[in-house]
Amino acid sequence: MGEEHKDPEVVDIVIDDEKQPQTELNNNSQPPLSDLSGIGHQEAFVDQKAFTQKKKVRHVLIAALITLGVILIAGYTTMVIICSSRFQPNTVINGVDYSFRTPEAVQQEIDSKKSGYEIHVKLRNGEFTIHPADIGLVITTASDVQRVKEKQNPFLWFMALFDQPNEAAYVIMYDQRKLDAYLDSVSFLKPENMKAPENPMIVLNDGVPEIRKGDAGTTVNRDKLKLLIEDRVRNLTRDINLEKEGCYEKALYDENSDKVVKCRDLIASYTELKITYLYGEEIRFKLRAEDIYNMLDIDLEKYYCSVSKRKVENFVEAFAYEHDTYGKDRIFKTHFGKKLKLNSSYLGWEIDQEAEVKALIMNISRRENIEREPMFTHKGHVYTGDGSDIGDTYVELDLSVQKIYYYVDGRLLIEDDVISGNPNRYQNTPSGLYEIYGMRKDVVLTGPGYASHVDYWMPFNGEIGLHDAYWQSKFGGNLYLTRGSHGCVNLTHSTAQTLFETGYRGLPVICYWRTDDNFIK
Repeated sequence: MGEEHKDPEVVDIVIDDEKQPQTELNNNSQPPLSDLSGIGHQEAFVDQKAFTQKKKVRHVLIAALITLGVILIAGYTTMVIICSSRFQPNTVINGVDYSFRTPEAVQQEIDSKKSGYEIHVKLRNGEFTIHPADIGLVITTASDVQRVKEKQNPFLWFMALFDQPNEAAYVIMYDQRKLDAYLDSVSFLKPENMKAPENPMIVLNDGVPEIRKGDAGTTVNRDKLKLLIEDRVRNLTRDINLEKEGCYEKALYDENSDKVVKCRDLIASYTELKITYLYGEEIRFKLRAEDIYNMLDIDLEKYYCSVSKRKVENFVEAFAYEHDTYGKDRIFKTHFGKKLKLNSSYLGWEIDQEAEVKALIMNISRRENIEREPMFTHKGHVYTGDGSDIGDTYVELDLSVQKIYYYVDGRLLIEDDVISGNPNRYQNTPSGLYEIYGMRKDVVLTGPGYASHVDYWMPFNGEIGLHDAYWQSKFGGNLYLTRGSHGCVNLTHSTAQTLFETGYRGLPVICYWRTDDNFIK
């Protein structure tokens, strides 16, 4: 410490890069310690050009990053602003991409696809179309479109790139009161214009009962129609076929119903009956299946049938009107060939309608196959169809020539002279068609101022009759004008006897004068 120690002198070595080449040191070489031991301080080497270049690149990068950040922020902000009122990118609704469209525009576009919607209703007897305005129909997707928008966060718009497609269902609304009012206005649906369905009919086809479908009618089930309209509106489908949808009221029974089939069989048990009316021995009137069918009461609600007294009465009355001949005009052909129209209250066929109704009801109700005469109040001798009822056996009195002609089975048995009533005493024998209603022997005929015995008495018109007249010595000619009777027809004894022995009660007697105005020209 007594002597001050001085460091060795330090020499700065400045190496001029331009005058002395730089000594390169291997990375693995170390300067010998002996070479550094004499060096006290050396400055680091700095490349100013390279440094400046690197600094410039750094500034560019920083500027680029700032610019990119500004762009990204601006873009993000722009997208936030856009997506605040519009749909985000990749917004797919009902299979359509609506990116960057406003909800209102999207709703209008989707709703417009149903703007022409209407319901076409086809009926049995016509058709009509329901338009939206008719029922206050509104079809819109507003709520679902808005729901899609509301679930999108504009600040996370980029997340929409990973969204799934959306569905927007239609919200459908209509006014029930308007629908009711509209249906009330449709002419096809007015009660007065709808025809009620009919139960099956049982009709005759060639005399055989068969089931025939009743008219299906046009009565619409209003409640079912409204349900169908609601279904079409809900599914936005357009057509309703009321026939196919089973929207019509149905009859209580159809043609396969057990009651209908049984009723048909019951009717057949009546119409198959064989009932025949006999007029004499040859003429037959067979009741047709239609006749019997028309005498039945058929209840098409309960499907039961029975014999109707009223309808049987109608049948018997009509049958009697057609076939009764009693009291009606009929045509008679005289022995000399001229035709004469006669009327008779005594001769002909007449049905006892009250008795026949009872008998016929019994026959049908008991299912009787029968041949019989109708119940008659009067019977003719024959039934010829032309209403003559006289037949081939009768007495013909041609009073103009004072003759009797007696035919038996069409053969002339007697032709003889007679004496009829005296017209000068107003006791003329009247014209007409009669029948013998009595056959007596040994009778005393009495009247004012006389009493006469006859062997054969055969009255035919009140107190006028045919008889023998022993007091007449001659017959025929004009003797009736002076020796005529009180109205009876006087016969010779032999003629009276033959007539009495071969005649019978009911034997027709035809009286006429050739001057009568009822001869047919």
